[in-house]
Amino acid sequence: MADTEQGNQMSITEFILMGFGNIPKLRVFLFLLFLAIYFVIMAGNILIIVLVVADQHLHTPMYFFLGNLSCLETCYTSTILPWMLASFLTGDRTISVSGCFTILFVWFLWSDRMFCLSCNVL
Repeated sequence: MADTEQGNQMSITEFILMGFGNIPKLRVFLFLLFLAIYFVIMAGNILIIVLVVADQHLHTPMYFFLGNLSCLETCYTSTILPWMLASFLTGDRTISVSGCFTILFVWFLWSDRMFCLSCNVL
C-alpha cells in the first residue's frame, strides 16, 4: 500500500526585502533621495536621446551607440526604481513571487538587448 501521508509542505508566495531597515523617518528621506535621482537619470538620458536624434552632426556610430545606451539606461531604471519608490512610500517591504519574476524577466530582457548591442548582433 502506498504511503499517502504528506510531510510539512509550504509554498512561498512573497519575499520580504530587508535592505534599508524599518525606520519611518529614513523612509521619507530615502524616497525623496531616490525620486530626485530617478528624475535626474530620466532627464539626462532623454536629453541625450533627443540631442542624438535631432542633430544631424551626431548621426555617427559612436553617438548612435550612446543613444542606445541612454535608451537602455532609461528602461533599466524604469524597471526597478518605481517599485522601490512605491515600497518606500507605503512601507510595504514584500514582493510577490510573480512580481519578482516579472521584474527579473524585464531586467534580463534589457540585459540581453545590451549584450546584442555591444556585439552588433541586432
